[in-house]
Amino acid sequence: MIPLMVPLFFIGGFLTYIGQPEDLSYMTQLFVRISMGGFIAQLHYDIYRKYLNSIRMFSAQMHIPIITLFFHWLFCYIFIGKLRLELVGAGIVTLLQPIMNMTLIYFVVIYGKGGKYIHSISMSSFVGWKEMIKKGIPSYFLQFVTTISLEMLILITGFISVQLVVANSAFINIFFLLYITIVGVQQSSGPMIGNKIGEQDYRGALKLIHANMIFGLAFGFSVVGLLYSFRHQVINFYVKDEEIAELMLVILPYFCVVLCMSIYKDILIGVIIGLGLQSETLKYTVFSFVCVYMPLLLTFTFVFE
Repeated sequence: MIPLMVPLFFIGGFLTYIGQPEDLSYMTQLFVRISMGGFIAQLHYDIYRKYLNSIRMFSAQMHIPIITLFFHWLFCYIFIGKLRLELVGAGIVTLLQPIMNMTLIYFVVIYGKGGKYIHSISMSSFVGWKEMIKKGIPSYFLQFVTTISLEMLILITGFISVQLVVANSAFINIFFLLYITIVGVQQSSGPMIGNKIGEQDYRGALKLIHANMIFGLAFGFSVVGLLYSFRHQVINFYVKDEEIAELMLVILPYFCVVLCMSIYKDILIGVIIGLGLQSETLKYTVFSFVCVYMPLLLTFTFVFE
């Protein structure tokens, strides 16, 4: 992930080069630099989470999203609501919550019951890279797409105005409060499906796949429905600027389309991981990202230009 993220640290110079206002370029680059640390922390959290799943400690990690869910709301309230840091506040929130996730699961791995903790950096870290590239890189690419799908809205709309960036940052922080539950189901169901297949309990695996699809879709669309139903109250809580609040109301229907697509994608990723088909799905992931996500985001950009 790091090689993919390094160019984004210098996105301000690129935006200035293509003719964007200097203040807009600086604000977009500032948000990216603040929030990218959170992406790295979330990657470490995901590695430890997969380790716990591999030793069948599914329940040991379930309290972590609940704890950080509360702090996410608190961070949004402090940095975006009270201090009105807007884009900088959104970047701080995007940084802090993954760091909390990583820290909490680190202590669960060290002090939790079951399994023996092995330091993440050792000589064994440089063994088996050929197999990891074959099977691991597609999985990490899926995780990368999952992580940046919503944040790409910020980078794309950031080419237009700081107001749109702030509006989308607020949307992402609002939605993440409930969306993390769906992601948690997807992250836990994948290894559970894989274990059933490993035990040759194909009927049980199929039941888990069906349950994952039905629950994820039902809960996900309920989240989007609640967000839209209480849009005025939610937006007024996060955003005090009337111009940005009105803009968010206009953007909301388009944003909900992207959210629904992300929900469905995350559910399928859980099933794909459970079936062990990461290496076979890389081309489909690239196709969906290039031919579906990017055109949608570019369309979203030109609609509000």
